[in-house]
Amino acid sequence: PSCKFIFIPRNVAAVARSSWWANSRRSAEWLAAADARLRAIPEDEHHFHFTYDEIDSSLENIRALFEFLGEEMDERAVREVLEVRHGPPTTHAQRTA
Repeated sequence: PSCKFIFIPRNVAAVARSSWWANSRRSAEWLAAADARLRAIPEDEHHFHFTYDEIDSSLENIRALFEFLGEEMDERAVREVLEVRHGPPTTHAQRTA
């Protein structure tokens, strides 16, 4: 009864181009269908839709996420995490090029 689901959609076209989906001709179609099904689930005390692409300096959607989880937000810690580049690891040659 206390389970919470957080849906974090991404831009379907960008996901379809990603390395995981890029080799499938129908990836955009499949992803759009899945995205529509998940977005159709209404927000309530167990479901929350969080859009990573909408994070901005106000941290409004991150505050809403913490509120949904019933947790206090440490703004300084959140801003520190957001300053870290997240993505595929790079090799030493890529970092020095």
